[in-house]
Amino acid sequence: MKKYSFWIVFGVIAVLLIGFSVWQRQTAVRVSEDELSQGISQRWNGGLPDGFEKLEATDTGGDGGYLFARLVYQKDITDLLEQWEYASAGTGEDFNTLTDAYLQCGFISEANRAVVEENRPAVNDAFIGFSMKKEDSDAQIVLLYDCSMQTMYIMERLVP
Repeated sequence: MKKYSFWIVFGVIAVLLIGFSVWQRQTAVRVSEDELSQGISQRWNGGLPDGFEKLEATDTGGDGGYLFARLVYQKDITDLLEQWEYASAGTGEDFNTLTDAYLQCGFISEANRAVVEENRPAVNDAFIGFSMKKEDSDAQIVLLYDCSMQTMYIMERLVP
């Protein structure tokens, strides 16, 4: 009987370990392999969580360009954004300043102007946000996430 008890206990432990390993892989943060995420990863050393549908507008001119994106996630990703904070007035202003600059630049296409104008969020303090600027250039990125709509907005100043 002791021999069978050992194998039963061993089997239960093995099943639990395998189950935990599979669960851990399923719940791990996956970085999107989308071109948008890969580009942000190259420029800012951090990708976007996987599982979104995107609408994107990008235009470039001689001195750089702008990128606007709206990502709608299949599930809430608030728990993945632990370093983000509720969008301060400064973060919202940065987003709006970049968006206004994009809309006023001389090289935006009419199609992209329509995308940005139709999808521009009304930034408020319910958004959580993250903003970064590069010290050695004018490059800047502002990301805002609307928890209630499971939607992320990205506004980036591209520098060559």
